[in-house]
Amino acid sequence: MKYSEIKIDRNSPEPLFWQIASELRRIAGENMLSGPVGLPSERKLAALLGVDRSTVNKAFDELSAAGLITRTSPRKMQWNTGKLRKKLQPFANVGIILPGKFSGQVEEDYQVPLQYFKGIIDRASEKQVSTIMITLPDANTPSAKIDEFIAGLSGRLAGIIHLGDRSIPLDSPLRKLMRCEYLPQVIISADTKYSNIMQILPDIRPGVQALAARLKKSGLKSVGVVSPYAGFAPGNAAPYFAYSSFSRAENVRNALIDNGIDCNDKYHLWDCMTYQACLKNLLLKIESGSLPDVYWCHNDEIANWFHRACEEAGLQVPENISIVGFDGVNIPGNTGLATIKMPFYEIGVQAFDLVWHAFENGNTTPGRPVMVNTGFIDGTTLKNQ
Repeated sequence: MKYSEIKIDRNSPEPLFWQIASELRRIAGENMLSGPVGLPSERKLAALLGVDRSTVNKAFDELSAAGLITRTSPRKMQWNTGKLRKKLQPFANVGIILPGKFSGQVEEDYQVPLQYFKGIIDRASEKQVSTIMITLPDANTPSAKIDEFIAGLSGRLAGIIHLGDRSIPLDSPLRKLMRCEYLPQVIISADTKYSNIMQILPDIRPGVQALAARLKKSGLKSVGVVSPYAGFAPGNAAPYFAYSSFSRAENVRNALIDNGIDCNDKYHLWDCMTYQACLKNLLLKIESGSLPDVYWCHNDEIANWFHRACEEAGLQVPENISIVGFDGVNIPGNTGLATIKMPFYEIGVQAFDLVWHAFENGNTTPGRPVMVNTGFIDGTTLKNQ
């Protein structure tokens, strides 16, 4: 902060304290404050400008009344970064960090990210706020350039919404951005070790409870898991986020057990990453004679593969085996799929609300994760009574 650049005109009709306060605002805006920054003491600033100490005191009082600076001790003042950014950015935007090419997020059949985008952008439109898609610098970008990039974001963004990481082991731009405490940030459907990042997670319990009630009504007593992973604790491939999907199968299994459903380990099918893997593992399970009444699939895409695999293996759905998915995304060929519905749109809406609230109130400290309820969609893949 170059306080020596403060310009005052002793011949101006404007009071000196008002000129000093205005100049301090200007310098703070030009420097795009990036965290807690102290001001010089009244005595030092008065000596620098050649004015009486009481004049500087009045200037500080003016900035304090506007909420732009805060007294941290009898002699020390500090810029209130959140309030200052709000004052300097009356038409701020919200940034969405893309983990990959935008086309890859929205053009595939299984368009989960697109559902988040709809909620974020619709809510932003309601608030008359623009959204900007942000691509991070290359992982090998020099540190000084990354700092410059982040400083640029702070100058035009009210906050940031993360959809995920780029699966790069040492992603310095992402790591530095996530450590930026003065810029409100939220991560969707994931947890992170960075305490300044707000989180929104799906609560699977309401959806599972509704599913369990439907199973009991139809006399379906046992459920197996169809998962793309090797087990209930597959580890987290993302270095900076722990995606909720990695613990999804275990959470669903535990919730089903809590609701009186048999989820014996002998029923589960692992490593179902493709249709061929689903068919191979299903045939082995048929041979072992360990089929449950229902198979719950990690997502609707896998449910689609598993449905085809059942037909090829000679099992009729739902007469011989019932199938339940997870997500509630409309995929070609999944007509009538019973599934636990993820609240993608609602999560997107609340992600925007969290960021905007933090921007408007100057508070980037997150509380407990915000939980958004899942639901249940009944379908023809579940056997009736």
